[in-house]
Amino acid sequence: MAPQELEGEVQKGLEGVIIDESEISRVFGEEGKLLLRGYEINDIAENADYPETLYLVWNGELPTEEEYEKFAGDMAERREIPPEVMDSLRNYAEANLHPMDAMMAATVNLSGYDENIDPNAPQTFEDSIDEVREAGKNIAAKLPTITAAYNRLRDGDEPVEPREDMDTGENFLYMLQDEEPPELFSDLMETAFQIHMDHGTNASTFTARVVASTMANPYEATSSAMGALAGPLHGAANQDTLNMLREIDASDKDVGEWIDDTIDEGGVVYGYGHRVYQTKDPRAFILQDYAEDIIDSEYGDDKWYKLAKEVEAHMDAKGLEEKGIAPNVDFFSGTIYQQMDIPTDIYTNLFTVSRVGGWVGHMVEQYSDNRIIRPRAQYTGPVDLEWTPMDER
Repeated sequence: MAPQELEGEVQKGLEGVIIDESEISRVFGEEGKLLLRGYEINDIAENADYPETLYLVWNGELPTEEEYEKFAGDMAERREIPPEVMDSLRNYAEANLHPMDAMMAATVNLSGYDENIDPNAPQTFEDSIDEVREAGKNIAAKLPTITAAYNRLRDGDEPVEPREDMDTGENFLYMLQDEEPPELFSDLMETAFQIHMDHGTNASTFTARVVASTMANPYEATSSAMGALAGPLHGAANQDTLNMLREIDASDKDVGEWIDDTIDEGGVVYGYGHRVYQTKDPRAFILQDYAEDIIDSEYGDDKWYKLAKEVEAHMDAKGLEEKGIAPNVDFFSGTIYQQMDIPTDIYTNLFTVSRVGGWVGHMVEQYSDNRIIRPRAQYTGPVDLEWTPMDER
């Protein structure tokens, strides 16, 4: 008997498969445009801050002044993490867990301190979407604290308590480095948290929706999405880009020669190309502007940015953008974080601090109109085999 053939073609990577409807973000790949809830990402970066962007993504509309003040204040008040979770971070630091693994474990721990989550009873969230948003506030408010605290603990330093009088980006850098950051760095960090918030049904967002579709709670769905983002094919591109620039700098080749040799050998020029965009990522323009602001400031060291610009110039001269291979959001972010003295191996944690806003927004959509996500795979294995006894094998 032959295997049952399913109708339709296998779409590896779910390429082109539409799994649901969403009102959160829209990517226009050919135009190089990204919308969040209908607003261009450039307008959001210029006019909003992190809490306002969160509110927009989760609620589908801009907050009034009163709604914004209440929401932002509530987020600031939730930044502190429970002592027991901090103790867990100390244990993770002693075990030398990767920062993403520590974040995943700490996120699940947080569910034990949410009065809306009952660990002993199955829950459905269709009729309690406000509780999903409340869980989202807890997670989004505490992830910067978790990231900064863990980084300090593994370095042998004590965590710095969060402050409620600072913006999200400013507070994160303060907790990370135990000093008030320059305004330019604070603004940049805030913007980075906004522009990475959502980007269609990428691997981690899809993971969040799949897990939410089982009616797992928001902490579990978030932790699962973190696991997807921790994979090097999804969340580590800015680290890879910075490491590539370091490799170019350490080589005895000029930029053009290094790139040509890498391409000829089948290698990758990191920070280039995107599954959706056929032109330069609009978020890359935003970060590039900040990179130039840093270079022009008293804090600037133009070494890595200049090298990145040389890479871009050579790639442009090869006509690759005309073929849909252009700088993505990761091309400049690594060099910027380097300027801000942020450790390379927590870059994906910063991505998570931002992207959790999108994950929660997608959970809200999934819980509100749920059907468990259950695709099929075409079976290509053998059928009707005869069992061979152990002593005859």
